Amino acid sequence: MKATGKNIGRLIVGCAFACCLSLFTLQAFAIEGLKISVQSSNAVLSWPSASNETYIAQYRKTLDANSSWVTLTNYLPAATNATTTIFSNSPGSTNRTGFYRVVRDGAHLFGITNGMVLSGEVKVLIEFAVDSTDEIAGVTFYANGSPLIGASASANAGGGWILDWNTRMMPNGNCDITAEIDFNTDAPVTSVPITITVNNTISFPNYFTRVFGYQMWIYAETIPNAAYEIDMYDENTNYFGSFLDYADGNGIISFLWDLTDGNGHTFDSTNFYGVFAVDTSSPNIVKANRKSFQMTNAGSPAFGKIAQKASSRGRVHPNAGGSSSSASQTWALEWNWSGYDNFVIACAPLNNFGTTTDKINLMVAEGVVDILWNGYTINFENKPLADTAFVIYGAGDKNTLMGHLGDPSYRNFYFFGHGSPYAIGGVGAGTVTTYSEIAHALNNFFITTKPANYHPYRFVFIDGCSAGQAAFCEAFGILAQTLNNAFFANAGVRSRAFIGLKTDTGFNPEQWQQRANMLANFWTEWKIYGYDVRNCVNDAVNFGSGGLDSSAVIYGAANLTINTP
Repeated sequence: MKATGKNIGRLIVGCAFACCLSLFTLQAFAIEGLKISVQSSNAVLSWPSASNETYIAQYRKTLDANSSWVTLTNYLPAATNATTTIFSNSPGSTNRTGFYRVVRDGAHLFGITNGMVLSGEVKVLIEFAVDSTDEIAGVTFYANGSPLIGASASANAGGGWILDWNTRMMPNGNCDITAEIDFNTDAPVTSVPITITVNNTISFPNYFTRVFGYQMWIYAETIPNAAYEIDMYDENTNYFGSFLDYADGNGIISFLWDLTDGNGHTFDSTNFYGVFAVDTSSPNIVKANRKSFQMTNAGSPAFGKIAQKASSRGRVHPNAGGSSSSASQTWALEWNWSGYDNFVIACAPLNNFGTTTDKINLMVAEGVVDILWNGYTINFENKPLADTAFVIYGAGDKNTLMGHLGDPSYRNFYFFGHGSPYAIGGVGAGTVTTYSEIAHALNNFFITTKPANYHPYRFVFIDGCSAGQAAFCEAFGILAQTLNNAFFANAGVRSRAFIGLKTDTGFNPEQWQQRANMLANFWTEWKIYGYDVRNCVNDAVNFGSGGLDSSAVIYGAANLTINTP
């Protein structure tokens, strides 16, 4: 159900003016270039506009708790045959002294425009005015329809949201970026795409290499054939040596490190810090449209040797020229979790607590629980062979679910219920569980300045709408890229996989048995026959009546099997 009213991102409150002044103008930031003036008894608002936009204008007498925003106009179309739209209080209205704001209807990235070149760390305000008073679960970002790597959203003190983007985690090149406002129950709202160019002299698009186990995969993209030096520091910022070499003809720096120094000493640090420096005096330039790394089916790179002392601290390779560029990277240890095979299995009502919920319960019990209980330890609410599964009816059940997810002995998860790119849940009050809640409960963060992956999951299957559309998988320590087992072996950690749907889908309670059969076949192929995830998904999609939605996507290792190390 769509809520009534207007949900507005208060990025920076509009403008204030005093009626005693005959005419003056202030700049505001709820929309670019907003101006306010007093003409006679009217407040006149004007702003640069585009022909395909509509706007909402609001007024507030004061900013204290007793004052609220009053809508002056909604869905005001942009002026035709003009680049500026003007709005004025209707003739005869009383003079208003206070605060004003104008926001585009929909969602928009504030401050970036088509054709911009971005590099390094970028913070962008998100402007939105949407027809929903439903609680916002979060904001997700996309590049050309895929997850925007290195991007996260945070709420600011004014009630708005901010895009915090480390562009070095993206390959260089052009992309269309969008922001999507995700609600607990209402449909998401997506911004108009903005075409930008990412251009960093040094970038780290193979971002999972920031996690290491018994060895480390060091990876970067830079100027083809450029000389480079990587100064390495331990978790206490003690310098202990450097790597010196040349990028290959595609600008790739890629090698494995066995965590030893030049004297054969093995480090047991939980974090490392590296400063990359490359020679920029070469005639080669960064290839702006170079494709991202192609490591999904590659064998292991060669091992690199560290020098106990660099030839010239703070400079690049001794054969480099006189100019250089630098960037830093931090790596985090992922603790070994071999042997933890416990399974969390849960479902949630889709629209009521009656017949449909009963059918969902039966489907999950027969299609998942009854197949997995003999061989896996499952969260205790499930009763094998008793035609019942753990159903999330309310907030208490959600808390129980979160307790199981956070238990280090659980490393596998199947869920059926409502989904979105940012959350899962049911229709009961307090059942929505967001990406952020799971990431914090598990302490899994890939894109922060200091990464962490304390509780990664082995296998996650979110059987709900749109959970595979963005980077929800990363809350479970599984990166949002389709890879293979060798990729994780290069980083010295266990392989893992995530299945989610990229579109909205439905559930026909009259077909619960057919769908239970599909799920039972899926988990039998996985558990008994040892099929890899890719084959299990393909067979589920082609199962026939009750088959898995064809939008199913695999992130992590597509060739993961039950026996993969």
